[in-house]
Amino acid sequence: LGEKNELDARTKSSFQQGGVLHILTISGLHITLIGMGILKILMRTGCPLKIAAPGALAVLLLYSIFIGMGSSCIRAVLMFCAALGAKILLRTYDLPSALSLAAILMLLENPAYLYYSGFQLSFGAVACAGILVPSWERTGEKTILPSVLCKKVLRAVRSGFWMWLFLSPLCAYHFYETAVVGIIMNILIIPMLPVLLVSGLAAAGVGFLSMQAACAAAFPGVLILRIMEAFLALGRKLPGSVWITGQPEKWRIFLAYAGVLLLLALRKKLLKIERKSVLLCAVNAAAAMWVILLLIPYAPKKLTLTMVDVGQGDCFVVRTKEGINLMIDGGSTTENDVGYYRILPYLKSQGIAELDGVFLTHPDADHMNGIIELAELISTDQTAFSIKTLYLPEWMQKTDNEELFTPIRTAAIKVQYVHKGMELKTGSLKISVLHPDGADYSNDTNAGSTTLLMEYGKFTALFTGDLEGEGEHLVEEQLVPCDLLKVAHHGSRSSTSMEFLRKIRPSICFLSYGENNPYGHPHPELIKRLKDSQAHVYQTAKDGAVTLMTDGQTAVVKKYLTGVEE
Repeated sequence: LGEKNELDARTKSSFQQGGVLHILTISGLHITLIGMGILKILMRTGCPLKIAAPGALAVLLLYSIFIGMGSSCIRAVLMFCAALGAKILLRTYDLPSALSLAAILMLLENPAYLYYSGFQLSFGAVACAGILVPSWERTGEKTILPSVLCKKVLRAVRSGFWMWLFLSPLCAYHFYETAVVGIIMNILIIPMLPVLLVSGLAAAGVGFLSMQAACAAAFPGVLILRIMEAFLALGRKLPGSVWITGQPEKWRIFLAYAGVLLLLALRKKLLKIERKSVLLCAVNAAAAMWVILLLIPYAPKKLTLTMVDVGQGDCFVVRTKEGINLMIDGGSTTENDVGYYRILPYLKSQGIAELDGVFLTHPDADHMNGIIELAELISTDQTAFSIKTLYLPEWMQKTDNEELFTPIRTAAIKVQYVHKGMELKTGSLKISVLHPDGADYSNDTNAGSTTLLMEYGKFTALFTGDLEGEGEHLVEEQLVPCDLLKVAHHGSRSSTSMEFLRKIRPSICFLSYGENNPYGHPHPELIKRLKDSQAHVYQTAKDGAVTLMTDGQTAVVKKYLTGVEE
């Protein structure tokens, strides 16, 4: 029925990382089996084709409406209609024509379908399996394989590879990753789907009569699902099973598909040449390398610093041109599952497969709960993403925060404690720890916030966590003029005093808070102090995510919601 509300998140993630998430959607396989099954049943009862075909279509339409009429379902129903029309009119069914007709009718009804990931992947998969893969088959080439079975296995692997390669640009654009292991998983799992579907339908049908009969009918399906889960668990443990690509630019996707189609045309020309095997293999390899090279993520040419919009909380991501990735805080009190739905998607969209370091300034939920979620996802194999080191303020060694430490230990993330005077250097980036000192701040975590001074060429940035009041006085003697200030405590009244601003003299201020938050952040008095300091203020509630790019001399700031650069 396509009902996924009670589907366990870990199970869904397992199918996604295995490259077989399409199994959980109602698509062409279901529509074809059900539609053709009903058609054959009606015809065997004596109904002529002209009566059986509309009857099967009527049932299929009711079923499609019942399951929600997703884009892949609509595409399959329209193509089924074309197949029925071909049977009734005694014409040949042509897949490219049926696929084109389905696309035209859907886009006429709703042109926005063109931008839906489901529409693109559904039509892309059918086009690849039904048009491109057959065109790419090694027609006329000799083989030394010893058996028909080996030839079929090789053909399945080759088809799976080209299907993965063809859909990878779309997966990378919409999901920022592609499941390499999906090449093998689809070969192992797809042949079991007809039995699984028939078992489910049989269980649903007889369940109205007898629960015992329903259990017996469901047994083959349950067994197949257990086998699938075992395959997927094994696949997750393979190194490189999921490739985090980031979100490639549209021009790279265009070049990827243009290159594949051009090489396909060249391959057809080569089929006419004698002794063509070596040339055909070279074209195959060229097509694969072309797509893969265009999907490889690359480090930014400048230092980039992004204030991620996490609602009422903090999260800052720093990337260097040497490929070092850091994060400062990660949490929210207004966004549910902020690690899964905000932080992780952003990191993957940037092609970040691993964070070299995460700085937790202090253990408040609006700075920490997203980091805990990331650790839990890593420890349960729900993501290919990883974290090397978690940097905590030194005073946290004396705290008993199992909510944080348990998932961190399970995820095998290294923990390092920082204190005043420490320095971390990585490439051209230098980070100095200005606070905390040796005092115990377990009763006043805001005052013990890790305070970091970041230096990159002539560019400087100060990150203050929730430092305020007495905490600000403790770091005043170390303050130097900074280009960027991360405004402390989401703009509370007691943070970022005028004296503090006079010493820093920031030209840019980043202010992270949630719109209409219950704390009244940012306070009007704080906003007035920032304006009086003549700094340019950027706020997540108004600008969305904000990214600063600098070469160490000059800086450019881009606001996500408007795309404006300043």
